[in-house]
Amino acid sequence: MEGKIENVYVLDSYKLYLEKYSYVVTFKDRIGHQTLYPSEIIENFLFLGNRDNASSDRELTDIGITYILNMAEEVENVLEEMILDNGEKKYKYLKLGTGDTIEHSISDLFEQANQFLREAFENNCKAIVNCNMGISRSSTTVLSYLMKYYELSFEEAFHHAKGHRSIVCPNQAFREQLKNYYKR
Repeated sequence: MEGKIENVYVLDSYKLYLEKYSYVVTFKDRIGHQTLYPSEIIENFLFLGNRDNASSDRELTDIGITYILNMAEEVENVLEEMILDNGEKKYKYLKLGTGDTIEHSISDLFEQANQFLREAFENNCKAIVNCNMGISRSSTTVLSYLMKYYELSFEEAFHHAKGHRSIVCPNQAFREQLKNYYKR
């Protein structure tokens, strides 16, 4: 009969639905679902994401990311031992894991993180910075890079990153550390 639904599928999650029926999901539906792919902060270079993004060989390969900066103490470097046919490691990792509370200091990690990202940039490689959810620790690190290499104020860097990833939200202590670090 015309106009009648013959099959109804119940899926465990929205992600499974997207994988199976991506052609029926509009762009507007996708932008609210931040876990699909990491956010591109600097075109063709710097991406910001969560643990799932940094653990998905498919996503990283699709984008061309080869440098992974893991800012979460609780997130493993899942793809660290992945080897290419030529025997080289597929991904270059740096784990500077820290916690995400007001008691944690992240500013001590800025220089090492920025050097790693700069190496990726100078080698014409793409990099992702991740933490658990891609909200606080990784975004703080990305802001640090923007402030250092693009000479942006905290506010300018924050608005730039937030414009590319709406969930960017460094905790208050990390915001203060960013502001103090770049006063020097």
